[in-house]
Amino acid sequence: MKTETHKNLLSEINLKDNWEFPERKNNYTFNEDDVIDAYLKGKEDGINSNFKALIKVLNENVQTTIMHRNELNNYLLKKSIQPVYAFLKIISVNMFELLTVIPSDKLIDEKFFEVYDFVTDYESKINNEYYKLTFSFTKTGESFDFNALESDGFYLKYEYNKSDK
Repeated sequence: MKTETHKNLLSEINLKDNWEFPERKNNYTFNEDDVIDAYLKGKEDGINSNFKALIKVLNENVQTTIMHRNELNNYLLKKSIQPVYAFLKIISVNMFELLTVIPSDKLIDEKFFEVYDFVTDYESKINNEYYKLTFSFTKTGESFDFNALESDGFYLKYEYNKSDK
């Protein structure tokens, strides 16, 4: 502790009038450095605790989003629409966007308007002040660019396979 250093330094000084170090009954003597160290340690612990809490909420919300992706997939399969990919954009710890890639011929079919109706109703049921998911769709084709999606913030990709059919 710094107090011992101070005592050693002061013991080198020739003190008059019988100055002495008082006896301490406990070891609870703290100097400025001790207080600053304790503050920094507490701050670090608080940041770590908040970070862990945010990661926990983010993980729970991503799992919820996966559940909603599965619900959308089930609806699409009932309508004989096989999605190709799903891309997830995490906007914040409680805000997400799910982009589903649909074959071109299915996306331009008039029946696809029913999917938009379903998604609109579904979003209104699942979204609240603690969780928000928006659905969007795009089509496959030559102009489809994975790199552009990544630059737009869609970092997570799910590829549907034959077992999803």
